[in-house]
Amino acid sequence: MIEFQSVTKEFRSLVSRRRELITFLGSVFAALGIFLQNTLAGSLPPPLAGIEEHLFRYYAVMLMVPSLILALRMARLHGGMILNGMLYARLMQHQDFTTTGEPEEAARHHVLGVSFLQFLLADFIAGFSAAVLSFTLTPRPALALAAGIGVFLAWLALYARFHHAAVQFARRKIATEACAPLDRADWEAHVSASLADANHDLIAIVGFVGLMVFSVFEVMSGLGQIRTSHLPDLRGDEV
Repeated sequence: MIEFQSVTKEFRSLVSRRRELITFLGSVFAALGIFLQNTLAGSLPPPLAGIEEHLFRYYAVMLMVPSLILALRMARLHGGMILNGMLYARLMQHQDFTTTGEPEEAARHHVLGVSFLQFLLADFIAGFSAAVLSFTLTPRPALALAAGIGVFLAWLALYARFHHAAVQFARRKIATEACAPLDRADWEAHVSASLADANHDLIAIVGFVGLMVFSVFEVMSGLGQIRTSHLPDLRGDEV
């Protein structure tokens, strides 16, 4: 049985978890930017001076690992959004108090959708960090670019797989299960809660973008003022 309460509760839960992930990713990106800038300025204590020699290698690993995990998690959350979006459209098909939807329209891939763009950003950061790591190990630009693109495309393929699996599962559920009765008051409560979630998402995204812009400019300013006792594994002109 496809129940409105279950579908909408899960949908809002997915939105909330996605918001937490993107906020965490922004915090990690900004924190590592501060770490990189401070290390380039030579402010590490003497026991940690060895990090300076392989600074960008440490930076790439610490950025790549959480980015890969978060991008994969966002891809799985996107699958849940597609599944519940199709079930929600099925519930709305025969209602007279709102616009009717089609499950197949909800199953389409939206290039400008929030889920895809947030995943794409996390995937791009993961690919970028993989390219930086590859270049610190073997200073060959072509190989580093190939490594970054390879990581990016591999996670993009996983995203497409989760999307396809969610669509197929939703189609089977729609074909075999009936819809439970829907009360208009429940629908109005869901719309109100969804508007609040949208506002929270907007605030989180603006904060995320602000953290990233701040971090990027801070690192760029630090590249021209390298004061480390050991030269880092990438020079400013190489970056």
